[in-house]
Amino acid sequence: MPKPQAIDANLIAHLGELARIRVPEDRQEELRAKLQQLVVAFSTLAETDFEAAGDDANAATSMRTMTADELRKDTAETPPSVDQVLANAPQTAAHCFVVARVVEP
Repeated sequence: MPKPQAIDANLIAHLGELARIRVPEDRQEELRAKLQQLVVAFSTLAETDFEAAGDDANAATSMRTMTADELRKDTAETPPSVDQVLANAPQTAAHCFVVARVVEP
C-alpha cells in the first residue's frame, strides 16, 4: 500500500487559504489529526479488491434504470402557510426563523 500523504502545517495553511478561512493556531493540530485520519481511511480503498467482494459490491453499477411509470406521480399541492411552517420554530421574528450567527461580520 502506498503511504498516504502526510498532513502538515503548510497543507493546513494552504487549505485554509483555498477555503478562505483562518484556522486558529490552537485548533490546527486537532484539524491536522482529523484530516490525517480521513486520508488514511480513504487510502485503504486502494487496497480493496471489489471484484472479489461479490455481487453486493457492484450492485450500484448494475442497477437497472426505472421507467416513468414506476416513479411517483408528480402532483401539485398547496404549500403550507407561513404560520404552519413557523409553528414549531424555537424562535421567530418578522415571519422568519431566528438562528444563531454562523459568520462573523
